[in-house]
Amino acid sequence: MKVTPSDLILSLKRLLMLSAVVQIIILVVYAARTGEFSVLNIFRILQVNRIFPQILEIPSIDIIAFLFTIIVFLVILFITVRKK
Repeated sequence: MKVTPSDLILSLKRLLMLSAVVQIIILVVYAARTGEFSVLNIFRILQVNRIFPQILEIPSIDIIAFLFTIIVFLVILFITVRKK
């Protein structure tokens, strides 16, 4: 069996996707159990506050994060559909 560079890249992509899905599942379960839905804020998940410490102190950051997530999703969807 010969492992090619594309096999390594594909395996890495799958590992990252699996890790991300498991992390989101854990956060959704935690949020449902505790009612602390701010853990689903994309900026918290990505730990953007390590670079911009004050970002999580913005009063409407959860709404901004939600809108940011929707916009990124729509951009990715547009790119994906356009490639077909």
